[in-house]
Amino acid sequence: LAKLNQYDDTSHHIHANKSPSSSRSIFVCGPSGVGKTKIVRQAFCDIDAYFCEGKFDLMKTRKPFSALVQALTELSRKTLIIRKKNNSISRQNNGNPSSCNGPSNDGSSKRSPEDDRRDQVKQFLEKNESVLAGVFPNLGRYLNLDITSTTSASGVIDDNSSTMMSVISNPTLVTQQAWKQTVSKFYDCLRSLISLMIGPTSVLILFIDDLQWAGIETLDLLRDLTTKMPRLLLVGGIRIDTTDKTTVPSNVWDHPLLREAYKEYKCQNTPFRNNHASKCLLIKPLTVEPIAQYLTHTLDRMDVHDLAELVFEKTEGNMFHILRYLEMLHGSGHLYYSIQDLQWQWEDLAMIQDLKETDMGAVVEQKIIRLPAACIDVMKIASCMGARFDLELMQILLDNWSEFSLKTTDNRTMAALSTENDVPLEEILWPAVEDGLLEELGSDPMALSVQYKFSHDKVQSAAHNLVGKERDTYHLTIGRFFKHQYEQNTGYSWMLIQAADHFCCCTLLLQNQKEKDKVAQVLYLSALELRTKSAFHSSVGQLRIALSLIGSDGWDRGYDLTLRIMNLIAESELCAGLMDECVARSKLILKHAKTLDEKQVAYNVWMMSLFSENRVDEAMVIGLELLRKMKLSSIPKRVGARHAVAELVSTHRMVRSLSDEDFGAIPDCQDETIQNYLRILMNLAMSAWPVNNKFAFLFFSLRLVQISLKKGYSACSSPGFAACSFVYGTLNCFAECDRIGRLSMDLAERFDSPYVRALTMFMYYSAPYTLYESCCLKMSAKFAETTKIAFESGNLLVGCIGRWGYLYSRFLEGSIRFDDLAIGAAQSCEEQGLCHVTLFTDTSILLRQLALNFHGRSPHASVLEGDAIPDFDEFKRLSKQNEVNYVRVVWFSLIAAFWHGDLDRACGFATQNAKHWHGEHPTWHSSFMPFIRCLTWCQLYGRDGKSKFRRLAKKEQKILEGWVEQGLSNRAWLCSFVRAEIMAWVKGLDGTLCNGKSNSNIGFEDEDDVDRRVSEAYDKAIEDASSFGFPQYAALGAERAAAYLRSRYREQQQQQQQHTTQSRRAYENCRKYIRLALDWHCRWRAISKIGQIKSEFGDVLVDIPVLESTNLPLDGSSFFRNSVVSLNPANLKDRVIMDHT
Repeated sequence: LAKLNQYDDTSHHIHANKSPSSSRSIFVCGPSGVGKTKIVRQAFCDIDAYFCEGKFDLMKTRKPFSALVQALTELSRKTLIIRKKNNSISRQNNGNPSSCNGPSNDGSSKRSPEDDRRDQVKQFLEKNESVLAGVFPNLGRYLNLDITSTTSASGVIDDNSSTMMSVISNPTLVTQQAWKQTVSKFYDCLRSLISLMIGPTSVLILFIDDLQWAGIETLDLLRDLTTKMPRLLLVGGIRIDTTDKTTVPSNVWDHPLLREAYKEYKCQNTPFRNNHASKCLLIKPLTVEPIAQYLTHTLDRMDVHDLAELVFEKTEGNMFHILRYLEMLHGSGHLYYSIQDLQWQWEDLAMIQDLKETDMGAVVEQKIIRLPAACIDVMKIASCMGARFDLELMQILLDNWSEFSLKTTDNRTMAALSTENDVPLEEILWPAVEDGLLEELGSDPMALSVQYKFSHDKVQSAAHNLVGKERDTYHLTIGRFFKHQYEQNTGYSWMLIQAADHFCCCTLLLQNQKEKDKVAQVLYLSALELRTKSAFHSSVGQLRIALSLIGSDGWDRGYDLTLRIMNLIAESELCAGLMDECVARSKLILKHAKTLDEKQVAYNVWMMSLFSENRVDEAMVIGLELLRKMKLSSIPKRVGARHAVAELVSTHRMVRSLSDEDFGAIPDCQDETIQNYLRILMNLAMSAWPVNNKFAFLFFSLRLVQISLKKGYSACSSPGFAACSFVYGTLNCFAECDRIGRLSMDLAERFDSPYVRALTMFMYYSAPYTLYESCCLKMSAKFAETTKIAFESGNLLVGCIGRWGYLYSRFLEGSIRFDDLAIGAAQSCEEQGLCHVTLFTDTSILLRQLALNFHGRSPHASVLEGDAIPDFDEFKRLSKQNEVNYVRVVWFSLIAAFWHGDLDRACGFATQNAKHWHGEHPTWHSSFMPFIRCLTWCQLYGRDGKSKFRRLAKKEQKILEGWVEQGLSNRAWLCSFVRAEIMAWVKGLDGTLCNGKSNSNIGFEDEDDVDRRVSEAYDKAIEDASSFGFPQYAALGAERAAAYLRSRYREQQQQQQQHTTQSRRAYENCRKYIRLALDWHCRWRAISKIGQIKSEFGDVLVDIPVLESTNLPLDGSSFFRNSVVSLNPANLKDRVIMDHT
């Protein structure tokens, strides 16, 4: 039936390739009951990999990650439970497999790889308990860990609960929770946990069924797993039919994970399109012919075609309905086995055609109705709880049903259960199990009790339909029960979320406003829990229902609760990327909030939403308005150059008068109002910096420093001091820049605020750190550390910028292949989209296109145009709307043109770059700008001999040498390189012009001495670039030295000089340098650069092997590995910080 040969190629590929270079996802689509789950299980049953499955539930659409929890719980059972030689589970220490890690009974202390894996997972769970505990509370049981949610369990709806009232009245709780647990940290932790559980070589096949009922946050998580875990295959089951469109949110189909599968279904495409990573297999209902084949094999008769047509007419080819229909015919006696004829027979088809039970849903309902009354009642309650239920929890609910149900409710339906109190619940459910309506799940040695599940969604739906008008009453009763369990137990957060989920289904039953307010409080606390699980969309959904329960008079009747709910929903909408709703909510809060302190959250959320959409000017207006209302210092209506200069002068006076001891003696600020004021200044300053708003950046950061020095330090002071050191660097006051920069790092360590610490680290590492470091080789590692802390703390803006800084620093260091760089830049773009941070998206696109150019994936290597940027002119035109983006477009275009020898194009971009360069000074990469410009002018002078290029080259050289004279020793290698270029192409050692040609007035004994001295200068440049950690520029130095020696060799040939020894020496040295440059570029996969060198140096490349292929794939095989190795100064050709093929 399944035609499993369609799966052979995919299954074999997963089996053969344990570590594919990119993740895959397969979606199995079709109507409910068509057999999707069975087909997937059968297709992957023999694969040598971990196969785990989970299923979403229509009754639990607001519970995040429920199917993933099921799948990972199954994975933990398969990987973490220690088995003895007889395959039995170790059950020591009250059922927890904790005693198997020690020495064995025979005295041997040998440990297995599984033991090491358990220890690693245990340590990881202990370290990341706060992130994973609420989502996966059962994982710790497999490792003898007590991992539960830390949320208080008391007082959800109790009027006398002091705990609940403290939650509602605490004004700092929501803001503290806002960014504590973020999407990125949760994603990183989950990926690490899965990788630890499956080991370094195994493959995980993750089957998630009914993805159409998954929330947006779950789809985002699955998309992250499929793109960043190379050894994971996602198999998604999607129910697509007309009856589900009312229950499936439209935004689910628009999600990138499901959009392509839905398109293939609508277009009726053939399965497994080879040109797309996400592949969709459409499972259609059976036609008459396969139904006849099925009946032939089942009934062992050949004359079944007429019966098959009848079955197809009644069931529309749905496999689930086919089975139910045949069971109904057999139960009614119309299909029977004849003992006399020893074969299956059936009544006249006309008689069967007239049966009343023609609706397949009614067939299932009738099958349930035939069960005992007690079993029916349990199934009706279970259908409201979800697709699966815990037997012990169900027993507790049944025992206390009357306590939690409405007093006016007719408990007649529970009468049958009350008469069978002594009968175990397993016996009550046995008839349903025997009829195939319920299934007892496989025995889990670590489970608290036995679990059951409905055999199919249609059985659950049929049981739920039997509840009828009592449906809301059932949900209210179950919600009260879970609320009570949450209070009485240890605060398992899933119970609180479950209670809120049921309350959301019965809001029409709540008539009393007091009861509505109590339920709204439950929804508020549940939304807080969902926020800690990064389930922002689910949090928004529950909070909106809570607002509807409070009503329009909530601000007058329940001001505190309404304010807390409004603040939380505004923050949740911000995190979910619902910017328009977020801004509207903030304005509503500002309209009704009574005090300025109560408006702080709304102001901050409003500003953050504007920042995330790159509407910095509007956000500045909001921030200035808030600062003026706080009246703690004089704030202008609009910050200009005059305000920035005045702030600079006053700040410099304060800083200059203080010694290092005076800085250390300043106390911490204890005033919450001052702390909040400093926080706003920090947000405004750090938001002005990425968009190059110099005056606002100067004003806000320096004002932050002044108030910190006057009122005391806070956690937000350190970014201000880092920005202040930035300013001193711009003024070339490098000693003061270094002093203030180190103070900023001390303050970041002084306060336990990872969010602010990440911001300070990025500012410090971007400029002051590199000013006095003797070697810049560590920069990529520093940016990686900053990015990790930023994402873990929720600082998504710094995390995304830090990721870009990490990739760009590895490009400058030459520590990454260009195919890997292109993949990393593409992932950075996607990451920024998930985090709703768009400030550096265009810059990441530029970096990706630059990598593609170097890798030979652009028709013109010197033009940033190709897969990432289809139309460079249009991209450049749009970038002019944003000054910062335009500056980076010019800079990256200069790099592409210069490195690929397009001097005319490089000349234009170098001229534009010189106009904007001072806005970038003194960031780490800005020192490369005058360096590249100087090399461009040297090459243009060597080609054209125009004096303006010589003048420009000397100007750039003066800037670089001025830095070194002021103490920046780590810029000395730039000066060595520039000196070699100027010596070779601009002037000789005595100042006379050389221009790569012979000159009798140079001042050396002979021309051989000229070549020797120039070669020595280039050798020093190559040596310095390598020792400072920039082998990419060492390769450039080798190429430039080869170009000089080739020009000397050609000149001697043209002049037909008799000094053949000089000519031969120049030729051999040229070959030596070009071989060194090619070796480096081959390891970087710089295909376009190799092609340029082959074209330019073809006459000296005889018998030198080079990389011939210009169509190497973007496999990314080394991007996921640590590629940094130590340098070997003994051999220049080994100074490549990189994996090579």
